[in-house]
Amino acid sequence: MVKLASDLEKLTTIPEKSLDKLFQRTTCCICNAVEESLLAEEDITEIDLGFGILKILVKDNEIKYKFVPSAKLNDSIVATITNGHNTLTVAVEAALVERITNAYKDLL
Repeated sequence: MVKLASDLEKLTTIPEKSLDKLFQRTTCCICNAVEESLLAEEDITEIDLGFGILKILVKDNEIKYKFVPSAKLNDSIVATITNGHNTLTVAVEAALVERITNAYKDLL
């Protein structure tokens, strides 16, 4: 299994522990959204995660989840599968080029 916080740490230099805290707070926000839906007597809670919509159905003491990816996420996954175009590799390469360029500029 891929650990998203670990990968994000490598890309952003934000410590994994800080990302884990952020994910914990995200969990709290999701639970709050579900509670608000229940108080409004709505069965479905929809949460925009930024890269897709999380739908949570609470009915008859049963919980069901559905994730609908954003168009950008879907297109990126399709490109990865069909063309081997991995956006992570592209992002890492671009970050590396930028860091090397900035370091070179600092030397001059």
